[in-house]
Amino acid sequence: MRILAEHWWFWVFCLFGATSAHGAGSVMSWPLDPTIEAWQVAGAVWIEYVGSSPVHVQTRVFAGSQSSQMDAYAPQDALVATPPLAVVPPGRKQLVRLTLTAPVAQGKEHAYRIVIDELPAPRSTEELQSGPSAALKFQMRYSLPLFVYGEGVWGKHGSSRRRTASAPAAPHLSWTVLEADGQRHLELRNDGNGHARLSAVRLVSESGSSVDIARGLLGYVLAGERMRWPLPEQVVVGNGDRLEAQLQANAAPTALPRN
Repeated sequence: MRILAEHWWFWVFCLFGATSAHGAGSVMSWPLDPTIEAWQVAGAVWIEYVGSSPVHVQTRVFAGSQSSQMDAYAPQDALVATPPLAVVPPGRKQLVRLTLTAPVAQGKEHAYRIVIDELPAPRSTEELQSGPSAALKFQMRYSLPLFVYGEGVWGKHGSSRRRTASAPAAPHLSWTVLEADGQRHLELRNDGNGHARLSAVRLVSESGSSVDIARGLLGYVLAGERMRWPLPEQVVVGNGDRLEAQLQANAAPTALPRN
């Protein structure tokens, strides 16, 4: 069930420095890569508002999947955001807890999407008395991924907590080029038990020349899934070309095997 228009990987209007069209201010959220590990019963995100008047926000959590090589989101009840509605004063922070309401399947990484919406501020008495307003006001939507881990698998490095698995969840990627709907696509398959976050993706020829597919973030491939992206017409893929991508922030590019 596809219920949101933006892609899974796309942070709508960017999480940091996103300014609403009516100039009220900016909403920021962190961490940008929240997780809930097997030993935790809840996680959290912070929402901060930089502006001149309070902002009304709604936080929801959707289950994420990638069916037919497309991002899909669906309502779920395994995670609850508290509070779902909040008013954040200028320069203040709001903590939103993400609480599990059901056990997590062992050995699995589960993908979710946190969606934070700015809501229209209630109209003042003077505005209501003045009748319908012709002023156009845009509210913003902010979106970030959330991954939840069952016993026997974990996500983030750096925790002193004793692990029940020797290694974190990790992707195992391979790629191919195929034609679908009259257009060539780059398709990536993830046979690993963890998601892949792809950025700085480029094709490198046998001679060493390269062409960028995405200089920034290309997207995510969830564990056990496939995703595809259309290739620009001018990109020619040779038999001996290799695909390189950055799989972690500030990491060296990784060469991915071809199917």
